[in-house]
Amino acid sequence: MGYHTDIARGCFAPYFWDNYTEKLVMYIIDLVQEKFATDPNRLYLAGGSMGGTGAVHLSMHFPNRFAAALAWVPVYRYSWAETAGFPQLAPSIERMRCTVGLFSPDDPVISPDGRELRKYGDAVRFISDPTVDMPPLFATNGRRDMSIPWVNNPPFFTAAEKAQQALRVIWNNGGHGMTGEVEEVVTPDELLSYRLDKPFAAFSNNSDNCDYGSGDPADGDLYGWLNRGLAVGTVEESDKTVMVELSAGHAEMDFPVTCDVTIRRRKLFKPVPGTHLQCRIDGAEVPDCIVNENGLLTVKNITFSKPGKITLFLSQR
Repeated sequence: MGYHTDIARGCFAPYFWDNYTEKLVMYIIDLVQEKFATDPNRLYLAGGSMGGTGAVHLSMHFPNRFAAALAWVPVYRYSWAETAGFPQLAPSIERMRCTVGLFSPDDPVISPDGRELRKYGDAVRFISDPTVDMPPLFATNGRRDMSIPWVNNPPFFTAAEKAQQALRVIWNNGGHGMTGEVEEVVTPDELLSYRLDKPFAAFSNNSDNCDYGSGDPADGDLYGWLNRGLAVGTVEESDKTVMVELSAGHAEMDFPVTCDVTIRRRKLFKPVPGTHLQCRIDGAEVPDCIVNENGLLTVKNITFSKPGKITLFLSQR
């Protein structure tokens, strides 16, 4: 997120935050794309721990630059929230004192361009906006991670669900090294199938999701997931129609599975809010889908009766 110009005095110095690291990363990306003519529609983020945190926040801050993101044990939000279950741990935002200097809730860090560090480091604020197509995010977390307190995770999960953003998470009751203890949250092929110039489906209200609890490590399912086993296949779009191939399948899935599907990152098919769309699933007509006030196109209560694929087809009447 940045660095302190007087780092020799560390957390005892007056604070200063210029967001240098983020600026440098984006500069390097622009440089590589210019010099090597890389595909701007296929830019991805991946990292673990602090790198996972960077992947989350860069994807939230620059959603139109990244196709998808993979984050192992990231910090979703820096806050003053007490670390439930681990009273010996300081609030997550305090760790920034050694890099930006001494600050407090009453004396927040403000950058030269007027941004407050705590708000800029709270991805809940960004993913909560349903009008922005956030890059699909795949992540892992441990409920007893002494470095990444669980207390800050449920608000992010809830915000993503409410805004119908694309999020898949797997967690367990492990610590900071938990990623090696669980299955792969996304394969390289699936991650790299996302493109900035292609629509994708965001799943929400998934009946197969687990309970992540209130933020106390003892509350909720110790091992669980959000949107595991649901995936997007072929997508075709015109100014009149959009077709999305969806699939469901996992050894632990309890069928039938129902979920809502929001078609995001649409480039051509853009009916205005209030439009009634004709909807077919595997050729069978289902109740109309109505574009909501935010312009979101969501088909509710899609049912997978068994493992396999279905085809969702939407058109203007």
